[in-house]
Amino acid sequence: MGKSQTPGMRLSVVIPCLNSADQLPVQLWALAREEWQGWWEVVIADNGSTDGTREVAERFKDRLPRLLVVDASARRGASYARNVGARSASGEAFLFLDADDQIVPGYLPAMAGALAHHDFVAAHRDSESLNTGWVRLSRRTHPYEGFRNFYGFLPHAGGTRIGIRRPIFESAGGFDENLLGGEDVDFCWRVQLAGIPLHLVSEATVRVRFRQSLPRIYKQARLSGRGDALLYCRYRAAGMPGRSIGDGLRDWLRLIQRLHHIRGKSDWAHWVRRLGQRVGRLEGSLRYRVIYL
Repeated sequence: MGKSQTPGMRLSVVIPCLNSADQLPVQLWALAREEWQGWWEVVIADNGSTDGTREVAERFKDRLPRLLVVDASARRGASYARNVGARSASGEAFLFLDADDQIVPGYLPAMAGALAHHDFVAAHRDSESLNTGWVRLSRRTHPYEGFRNFYGFLPHAGGTRIGIRRPIFESAGGFDENLLGGEDVDFCWRVQLAGIPLHLVSEATVRVRFRQSLPRIYKQARLSGRGDALLYCRYRAAGMPGRSIGDGLRDWLRLIQRLHHIRGKSDWAHWVRRLGQRVGRLEGSLRYRVIYL
């Protein structure tokens, strides 16, 4: 369990939750095993769970140095829950994690050390350890992934592994609560465009868990695709490259052709994720009156 004997920056670990009773304990046990002698707390922002998530979280009050469970059910979405958690927190810096992931031992002291010298940081991502074989095969998983940059613009890291000092978070306005997909990318870009670089913490890693069913994979990819179009609408003037009608048509053609090569669940998962992304980008392009296909 963490201790509070050494003075220094006060850290708040903020975890948005929605029906996470089964998986949240894995993350909380990992946090309870951390050894860092600074002041820290865990803030659970419950986004309207109906499966007993709040009760599961409160069982860890005697295992964590400080645990606060707050109601973040007024509006659905991870962005809203993260913002509510941050407003309820007492720390001078925030570490954002997800309920269904798991930090690797040493995460907390590594992120605390990085935030002592940098305003905005991110841990590495391990996308293999918590995922079954077919899920790993359906994605380009990696045990030690740094920044992501598949938009050809600024680097970004997911809201599952970033840390930021409170004044920077507040000056950026927190996460955009109108975004249900791509909100972490948007946040990373806004902070960087304000002149704050994103620093990768080599000693910190978070194990992430991907969706485990085809309908959930499709839903997440579709929301992400809509978010892609909105990101382009917002950041094309800042230099984000576009995607033409030709790019989109070629992607749809490849998607149709790939149907003939599907042999198992991992192939279906990959295909469904790509389908969701392309449907979402089409919907987003129509909604936001841009071409990003």
